Amino acid sequence: MRNLTIQREKSVVACLAKIKVYIEDPAASELTIQNVPCRKLGEIKNGETKTFEIGDEAAKLYVIGDKLSKNYCNEVYQIPEGTEDLSLKGKNQYNPFAGNPFRFHGVTDPLTLENRKKGSNRGALTMGISIAVGATIGIIVVICVATGIIISGILNSDREAESKTFTAEDMKITLTDEFITVRQEGFTACYGTGDVTVLATEEAFSLMAGFSSYTIEDYGNLILQNNTIGATLQTAPNGLVYFEYEATSDATY
Repeated sequence: MRNLTIQREKSVVACLAKIKVYIEDPAASELTIQNVPCRKLGEIKNGETKTFEIGDEAAKLYVIGDKLSKNYCNEVYQIPEGTEDLSLKGKNQYNPFAGNPFRFHGVTDPLTLENRKKGSNRGALTMGISIAVGATIGIIVVICVATGIIISGILNSDREAESKTFTAEDMKITLTDEFITVRQEGFTACYGTGDVTVLATEEAFSLMAGFSSYTIEDYGNLILQNNTIGATLQTAPNGLVYFEYEATSDATY
């Protein structure tokens, strides 16, 4: 046996959420992540360092936000075979498309890099992003995903859907009564049907210096730049700033 130490550096991104650490273990599987049977090692709070006992064999290490998003909001690291203790560090990084996931520092393994790419794409989907600015709290991004996360629920296709307003923090959004509220760690709010998911995430002005002076367009372009998305900001007749893009992935959900 050997020790694995993971340091989670403090970050304002996903600061209230605990990350869950799993290791590949077919003999004592508790959760399957991307078709890999895994056993839970533990949870780590923001700014916390923890040490876990692991075996000497090679195994995949997964860090997830929660079970619902485990197949796209995750970080994978290939632990090599050996007897020496291991030490890793990282932090949650700003990426609203992937649920602001945890990322290890200095990793160049193709397995990890390819997994990060799939996480940002997260399935065969078409995504529209609408952006609004809160007066005192921060910036809210509303993400509408078609054929994305599957929400459990039965839709009545024999009647016409009625409008329904949902509230989360200082945000109000009008959808239809076919939507249900779902808890999704890493997002301020989540609403879904069997075909469409609406995810809202709040980014505090304290996230980085000068953030409070950003215009809606500045923030939208920051999202495009940080996620290397080939799209252009557009403005709807009602003044809503948004962009759309389509992404495909062979990730398993």
